[in-house]
Amino acid sequence: MRLALDRALIWQLAGLAVLAFLFRLVPVLLAGGLKGMIDYDDGVYMGSALSLVRGRIVYRDFFMLHPPGIVYVLAPFAALSWVVSDGTAFAAARAGFMVLGAINTFLVGALAARFGRTAAFASAGLYAVWIVAVKVERSTWLIAPQNTLLLLALLLLVPWSAGTPDRPITWRRAAAVGVLIGFCGVIQIWGIVTAGAIFAWLLLRTRRQPGGWFRPIAAYSLAGLATVAIAFLPFFIAAGDKFIRIVIFDQIGRGEGGVGIVARVRAMEGLPHAIVRLGLGALPVVIFVVVVLAVVVVARRRPGVRLWAALYLVQAGFLLVTPSFFGHYAGWLAPAAALSIGMVATSAIEWSAHRPRLARAIRGVYAAGLAGLLFATLFPFVVGLGSLSKHLPAAEIASTIQGARCPTGDSPSVLIFTGALRRILEDGCPLLVSPTGVSYDTDPGLSGKARTRPNQPEYQAVLQAYFGTSDAAMFIRNPKNVGLSDATWAVIRAHLPVELHIGRVMILLPAGP
Repeated sequence: MRLALDRALIWQLAGLAVLAFLFRLVPVLLAGGLKGMIDYDDGVYMGSALSLVRGRIVYRDFFMLHPPGIVYVLAPFAALSWVVSDGTAFAAARAGFMVLGAINTFLVGALAARFGRTAAFASAGLYAVWIVAVKVERSTWLIAPQNTLLLLALLLLVPWSAGTPDRPITWRRAAAVGVLIGFCGVIQIWGIVTAGAIFAWLLLRTRRQPGGWFRPIAAYSLAGLATVAIAFLPFFIAAGDKFIRIVIFDQIGRGEGGVGIVARVRAMEGLPHAIVRLGLGALPVVIFVVVVLAVVVVARRRPGVRLWAALYLVQAGFLLVTPSFFGHYAGWLAPAAALSIGMVATSAIEWSAHRPRLARAIRGVYAAGLAGLLFATLFPFVVGLGSLSKHLPAAEIASTIQGARCPTGDSPSVLIFTGALRRILEDGCPLLVSPTGVSYDTDPGLSGKARTRPNQPEYQAVLQAYFGTSDAAMFIRNPKNVGLSDATWAVIRAHLPVELHIGRVMILLPAGP
């Protein structure tokens, strides 16, 4: 079965993609805007790209925990800072990732279209409105570009994923898939999980085809490894063993985040914590088990769904066991989940086709579910999923620290939007794009509960040197959340005794003359 993308469906999916873009953009504009505070990590990645285009080399000159792929992705947006402000470049990058969300929505529909229009809209509609996908495509997190790369790889495999034995997988196509999946690993080392799942599927799929499995498997593997090597090489040359230590060993060495299975499942479904207070704490697990069983049943009956289902199950399983877990990680499985769940809904509708009332009821229930997900996506604060973007009085803060030659901040986003990051780079000041991230690269002799930030002497020394020697410090987080010990806080306050508050930002300045 080939792709069933006629002209009408292409335009319909394009229209849905435009809506997906608006679902990502408009709520942000109505909250704190594209120049508001969204998260810590998105600022780290954009700050790293801005620093790179102005001559500071990642890993050699400043710390970033993840591989350099996100810097490659954001470099074109960071280059805009040569003609506009850093904050405007950051806003453009956020809008660009929303465009990626629209593209991903279209690709999900295009993949599912091989099973008909119902499958296309069931899958793409879910991806368009589901907070799990939408959240990571509202700013510069690691996941949105990985989802695009994965969907493009799946699109290359579509003519063969239905198990048609008369169409062998060529080594060229396998190599192209290897490049795409390899770059996922260049963005985040979790890419190896996706790469492994696709490797296993390719091996099973090609072992009985004419010409055998060796050439496509070798092409896939070598292309993926070459992509990683080429992308890593410039930073390895610049930073040496430090690059390998940060990107691989510091990442592997991240401690247990203390997030339980139920909380992880709830995040993977995009459900708010409020359901726990309503006495429905077990509901996410029940939903997860039912969905997994339904996906397995559909995959057993439809060979063309098996790759998507395998990816969904493998990625979901990994998210349940990985030591480090944050809520936005769930967006990583959104493409495979949307395709698999969309096919479950499609199969149920087709199964009930001889019972028109039942078919209409199933369609109605699924449409109502999508409407509920859309409401949660557009109004997350109403259902307890938090604010999308918080206003930052950047101009007022910038005016307050205008006399500081080397300002510092606990959030890279604050540095970017106030223009402080550019001042740091132009004046040759010490740079910590990710102050709290440095804790993963210090105190290697500590482990377990002893390796909490307040108990890490090397980490405390780094922050004392950074904040304690600056001529202005901005804190948008509680110092305790930054992991500052009482001794470190005392060093900072002794150097910067004047305290001002502008919005949510606490500004520390030196005493007057």
